[in-house]
Amino acid sequence: MIIRPTQKTDAHSMSCIYVQTWQDTYLGVIPYDYLLSMSISRHEKAFFNELKSKQIISFVVEDGGRVIGFVTGGYERRGDDIYGGEIYTLYVLKKFQRRGLGSQLVSALTLQFHQLGI
Repeated sequence: MIIRPTQKTDAHSMSCIYVQTWQDTYLGVIPYDYLLSMSISRHEKAFFNELKSKQIISFVVEDGGRVIGFVTGGYERRGDDIYGGEIYTLYVLKKFQRRGLGSQLVSALTLQFHQLGI
């Protein structure tokens, strides 16, 4: 497993993981039709735009060259003086959950926060 900073080319993989994780996690909680209607292409555009932003810090975890999870974060968005940084998203494919990958992604993000003084 390799954790690395994201690239703009990761937007498609991130959107696939986002949609798949929602469908796996929220089945039976959120209406089935809504989960089926989630658009990979719509989310891909959103992730691509986020990755272009200098305000977003993000990392992916790869297994054999395949992106299987990601984390995004940046400055805290509500104006709370206690916290400088915030985790925006954290997703790992179900098959790879409970292996500590989420914790490793958060560690990479928080290390970057510290290096940037966030």
